[in-house]
Amino acid sequence: MNRCAWWGRTRGTSIPEVLVVLLILAVSVGVAWPGAAQGWDQLQVVQAREEVLALFSRARMEAVSRGGAGVLVLPAQGRVLLLDGVLVLAQVELDPRGVDLTAQGNPGATIRFRFDSMGLGRVASRTLWLSRGEASSRIVISSFGRATRQ
Repeated sequence: MNRCAWWGRTRGTSIPEVLVVLLILAVSVGVAWPGAAQGWDQLQVVQAREEVLALFSRARMEAVSRGGAGVLVLPAQGRVLLLDGVLVLAQVELDPRGVDLTAQGNPGATIRFRFDSMGLGRVASRTLWLSRGEASSRIVISSFGRATRQ
């Protein structure tokens, strides 16, 4: 028999000790789960927002180098496209992340932003809302085409 010299009992853990540890672990996971899910939603919204901001920034740079460019926002499809005429240069897909896109004013309408050869926008100011679960964020596009996070 394998006995510990100073305690006088066998080495290892008993089934009740293992069950107590598993019970404590299960309670900890149960308490932490709602906060983790909300954090995951916020992470997905922030990542989508940053990708859309990067697309608007790239659209302004492409407009300067190509003599003009556009961004097409398709809320119903959950997509944002960077266009050079009819050619799609880049796109951001929001549906795989489960992020919903809505626009100020007419929520389901397609919105087109145009940038001239100086990288300036030619539209009125617009606000785009990104949301998933309880998490949300917005992007404000100024009349000159500069997109900012809010």
